[in-house]
Amino acid sequence: MVRIKRWLCKLCRRTISVLPDFLFSFRQYVVRVIKAVIEERFASKKSWAGVEGECACRGAPAVRTMQRWCASYAEKAPCWLGAAQETLAQQDSNSA
Repeated sequence: MVRIKRWLCKLCRRTISVLPDFLFSFRQYVVRVIKAVIEERFASKKSWAGVEGECACRGAPAVRTMQRWCASYAEKAPCWLGAAQETLAQQDSNSA
């Protein structure tokens, strides 16, 4: 169990939380597990049965949850790639 610090905003009466680096917001699994699932599916090009078999020992969830993680990643990856390319291009003035 991971304890998360929470504060109550006196103005808006909402709770504010600060997550440790190894957790994603709205995800119940640590980054290591999510990363392993995404790598097995996309980098190793495994079937869902293969992903499930490979990641079961790491504490991976149900296949449907892993499918949601991969769909979310696939949706956001082009934006992340563009941002990474832009940042890298700014580091090298000779780059396009």
